[in-house]
Amino acid sequence: MPKGFWAQRLPLLEVLLLLLLIIGSIVCYGLAGSPFLLNEEIRQADVKSLFERKSLVVSPLDTGYAVGQYDSALIAAQVQEDETVDSSSKYILFCGDSMTEQTRYALEKYAAQNGHKLITCTWYSSTTKLWSETDRLSILIKEYKPDIIWFTLGANELFMPGIASREKYIEDIIQEADTTNTPFVWIGPPNWKDDTGINELIAKHLGPKRFYSSAHFRDKLKRGSDGAHPTRAAAAIWTDSIAAWYVTESLYKNKILLQDPKDTAAVEPLVYLPLKETCAPARNNKWGLVILKATHQPQLCKEDENLLATTEPPEEPSTPTVTQTNTKTSPPTKIDTTKTMTNNNPKIDTTPKTKVTTIPKDSTNSKIVPGDLPIVPKDSL
Repeated sequence: MPKGFWAQRLPLLEVLLLLLLIIGSIVCYGLAGSPFLLNEEIRQADVKSLFERKSLVVSPLDTGYAVGQYDSALIAAQVQEDETVDSSSKYILFCGDSMTEQTRYALEKYAAQNGHKLITCTWYSSTTKLWSETDRLSILIKEYKPDIIWFTLGANELFMPGIASREKYIEDIIQEADTTNTPFVWIGPPNWKDDTGINELIAKHLGPKRFYSSAHFRDKLKRGSDGAHPTRAAAAIWTDSIAAWYVTESLYKNKILLQDPKDTAAVEPLVYLPLKETCAPARNNKWGLVILKATHQPQLCKEDENLLATTEPPEEPSTPTVTQTNTKTSPPTKIDTTKTMTNNNPKIDTTPKTKVTTIPKDSTNSKIVPGDLPIVPKDSL
């Protein structure tokens, strides 16, 4: 031992060396083929797992949701799945707020490629409250008798405080669609900022098989001048994602053929051939986009039973003239007898329902088409 060693030693270094010696011993024993037996087995540390190469396992998200009281359509559709895809022609109703306007162009290509027909009904700046408090959706379904409904709504409520107040409107819209037994999916808005909970609220009542959340597109879609609505090219990307979800993960994935029109391997476009004659006069119109207004005169069959029904086609809108008058007229109202059901017995909902007008875009003067109100103030985008 060198002279003066004990006087010059470093206690901290000795502690570190001792720890390394202990750790090394544990590692060596953990890598040993079998444990030592000294009256009792001395357990080995699971050191081998530190050196094994493992593939990353991603656990699926919890897609559980609370079953709402209007899930009869969901329960009825949960039958044994048939892997055969229905390739027959379908009539698709695509309706909702202004997010439908650019998206419809890509969806029309899907429809043309696969032998379907599409009608788009846009209500600018609409919300769940407005759709719930009118009979708009049920009348559109009666008027067009679609085989499938794609409904997109929520963009005007992304940043609304107290979003829980919208739950009753969401429940009412779902009930209104489900009472028609028409396949119905809700497409969430393509967020451009974090929302206050509208997507989560819709998913709570529809689940991942009937609600497509588009919140993940927040930073992935090019937006128009307002910073909110996707450009037409970006809307096509959004549509591709929706269509892929619909045919692979939705509740109705085998109920429609949706081949990507951009797929060079796709067959020639199919011809629209409805399987049976459907009494829906509005289907014969050539309009691709219908703008919804304040009152509604649907084209219904004579045998359709509806308090608001009229067999007359909507009048062609004319250019309005401005006149001075002091007379104020109240908007027409209706009593909807098909809205609510309690204990399997019809219950008349006496809440006044605002009527809505359907006006074809191609014959509508721009002065009487309501502009799309800003979803959020531009200075906050």
